[in-house]
Amino acid sequence: MAYKSPIKACWKTHEMIGTKMKDGRRVPNCVPKDKGNDSPATMTSAEYSKKNAKMRKDHDGPLNKQKTKGKSGERTSFACRFGKNPQPMKEDDGTPTGYAHALKRWGFGSPEAARSFCNKNKKKK
Repeated sequence: MAYKSPIKACWKTHEMIGTKMKDGRRVPNCVPKDKGNDSPATMTSAEYSKKNAKMRKDHDGPLNKQKTKGKSGERTSFACRFGKNPQPMKEDDGTPTGYAHALKRWGFGSPEAARSFCNKNKKKK
């Protein structure tokens, strides 16, 4: 069995970075060619929103309707999850992290604000 040449193994927009196992056989590991870093940590708010618009559109739940105000159950749930595990708000180069973007999208300026909102609005058991 002849192995395909790595040159033609990937699309024009991708490059081969080694190989990987898929369905029990070794195949080329094709990754998008580097056109800047698209990680949430280095994106502006506008880029972050655009990149995640399709994901939110495909969901019927809270991702589609992020509430920046009010005391909805989805917003309270988000605040409780993100408020109890504080992460860095900025990268070393000063850009906002994905964590900071997520807090902002739900109307919180800091992990402390999310934690405070959670404590005031979570349902008592």
